[in-house]
Amino acid sequence: MAVFTLQPTTTSFGAAYTNVNRIVRSLDVPGAAKRAGSWFGTWGTDVNVRSNPTTGSTVLTRLPAGVEVQVSCQEQGGTVVVDPYTNDWWAYLPLYGGYVTNIYLTSPDNQLPGVPLC
Repeated sequence: MAVFTLQPTTTSFGAAYTNVNRIVRSLDVPGAAKRAGSWFGTWGTDVNVRSNPTTGSTVLTRLPAGVEVQVSCQEQGGTVVVDPYTNDWWAYLPLYGGYVTNIYLTSPDNQLPGVPLC
């Protein structure tokens, strides 16, 4: 399957990525199974996805600004401080096989609502 879109040239990569992802998620493909998890927006540029829920673990990839990511579970790990925020909760992103600090996810609380523990 291929999905093509036309978007204004002023659309950021993160916004275009999210727009296409929303279209694909909405498709009802016979025989396909939807992955369990909740979707959250991100903020920040080049947000690290790490192999474990600590800032000292290997960086697997970096997320562009403003994308939506699927979170399957969350757990406490290393404390991250991005002034004025402090958080030790990390979200597991199954599509990337790693963790991102909850600081960079759009949620009003340190722990993500409705997301189970890993």
